[in-house]
Amino acid sequence: MGSTGPSSLPLEGLYLQMVRMRRFEEALAALWQQGLISGALHLGVGEEAIVAGVVDHLRPGDGLALDHRPTPALVGMGTDLTRLVLEMLGHEQGLCRGHGGHMHLFDPEHTAASSGIVGASGSMACGFALALIPTSRPPRPGSP
Repeated sequence: MGSTGPSSLPLEGLYLQMVRMRRFEEALAALWQQGLISGALHLGVGEEAIVAGVVDHLRPGDGLALDHRPTPALVGMGTDLTRLVLEMLGHEQGLCRGHGGHMHLFDPEHTAASSGIVGASGSMACGFALALIPTSRPPRPGSP
């Protein structure tokens, strides 16, 4: 993850990232069709190119506030895929201890979160930004 210029991956690398995202979601769809993932499953199939391009431009310390189709971005950011699948299966060893399902996810290692609530990504992004504000500030000029 991350780049310092226009793109850190060659075109072939971006394509492979897109394929990886698509294959992972196809595997999730198969699990859902088997009844192993409960509820509705909102996939990001067809959005891989945009997601791969955005993720490729992230720098260390950047975060992503995602909507209800977070899987491609999480895959692209390097989220542990085993923990991601376990989360969707409701397993205790999942990314959010099995409580988030497929829409309400948080990966603190990559500063990425998603919500099924429309418009929630804006407030999550603000929270990420506020969390980056240093807690110890230098004194103001003229203050004791």
